[in-house]
Amino acid sequence: MGRADRVAAACERIRGVRGSRASPPGSKPLLRLAELAGRRAGALVEPVVSLLLDVAADLPDPWELLAPLLDSPVPRVAPRVLERAAALAEGGRLALDPVRAAALATRVEAPGSPLAERPALELLDRLLRPGGRLPAALGESLEALYLRAGDPKLRRLAARLLDLPSTLPSPELARLVLGEEAGRALGRYLAFTRATHLDLLELTPAPGTPPPALESIRRAEAACGEALLGDLLATLGWRRVNAGLVVQPRVGV
Repeated sequence: MGRADRVAAACERIRGVRGSRASPPGSKPLLRLAELAGRRAGALVEPVVSLLLDVAADLPDPWELLAPLLDSPVPRVAPRVLERAAALAEGGRLALDPVRAAALATRVEAPGSPLAERPALELLDRLLRPGGRLPAALGESLEALYLRAGDPKLRRLAARLLDLPSTLPSPELARLVLGEEAGRALGRYLAFTRATHLDLLELTPAPGTPPPALESIRRAEAACGEALLGDLLATLGWRRVNAGLVVQPRVGV
């Protein structure tokens, strides 16, 4: 079936058969089709994706069919899938558990992933928080997921969603992430650089653990003062700072 018109015609025939059944078709053949569509590119993919998005709403577990499509190399497929998944979540037909949410977070961090772009993140927010609330399996709030999720990628996804409104983390939240001592020591620099929720996670390997770069930052502050260090941190960015690019300046340089 190497022709797009034949594939589209076959999809319409499947729609007709589906409409004549008293119950939804079995999911195993559809899952194999979704896995194939998630790997292929070209005109053949579009009618298959459209069919699968329609069928997903009839299945007891829509996510089983939708998830493989998120890996599609066709750029416009993933946003369509997220739009359908978000609508199903808002209609009470879909709720992600921690395992599936973590797998989704892994997809967001894949190199070149379209899921890391703002429009996709906005859809992800609707999917994870239909009606503005997390499903019970994921916790009481997005902030709690950000602070306490066991999977670091899931915490980073929560950070990206918290950063969508361009609202900076509060000093209290910064202290919870970095630890009390580091939160106080770095507070003025976090405010000066407008550090985001994701920036805080770049600084520390685990909640409440002092950032590895803390002592280096203190030495640099003693050598060059707050103003110059603030400019340096703003220029480098917190990810590069934690990678060890802040070193003790030489006096007189």
